[in-house]
Amino acid sequence: MVARIVCQDEAIREDFRKRILAKVQAEKDSMKKRIDDNVPSFISWAVKPLASMAFDIQRNKDNNKGEGGELNVGIHLRLVLSKEWILMNDVVVEPEPEVFAKTDHIAIEPPGMFVIETKAWDGAFTGYKDRWKRKEGNKWVSCHSPTKQNFRHVNLLRKWLEQTGMFNLSFPAEQWIKPVVVFTRASWLKTTDCSMPVLEGALGLALNI
Repeated sequence: MVARIVCQDEAIREDFRKRILAKVQAEKDSMKKRIDDNVPSFISWAVKPLASMAFDIQRNKDNNKGEGGELNVGIHLRLVLSKEWILMNDVVVEPEPEVFAKTDHIAIEPPGMFVIETKAWDGAFTGYKDRWKRKEGNKWVSCHSPTKQNFRHVNLLRKWLEQTGMFNLSFPAEQWIKPVVVFTRASWLKTTDCSMPVLEGALGLALNI
């Protein structure tokens, strides 16, 4: 039997999406302003639409890649985990006003609650004590830390759970909530002394939790 799927109230996720769209629009407006400030006016009228189009294309490409990775992980988790497991995908909580945490997957079973961050990043990556780098050409450059990101999500989720009283635990929540990061497309991956397990592939994740 497959894991049971539980879905969150769509209204909560829709509110989060609206706020994200507003943030994206602000980023695009900021980009256009930088063009106005740095490009002569007789050229900027032509540059801004092209830059805006490139911004939208890259944004859609990143979103599609991320959603594909999350779907892949969600399918593997549901098929591999037994019926005793409860699986939630794309979970949004707001433990403080205007402070959101969006978690790709939450898997719950007596061993604990696994909070899973999925990264569909291409390329080679290395993480050391939650400081991450990616390879660009022959150089390693600093990049966004998925382990720090998930650690923030876990802290906000724990705070939200304590506020709602949804789970009455006789021991500290950190002993029960277990963060994990999974890479679904990386060509090379190495981690050392990160704050949580970092796994490769949706199937590997499903088999290891």
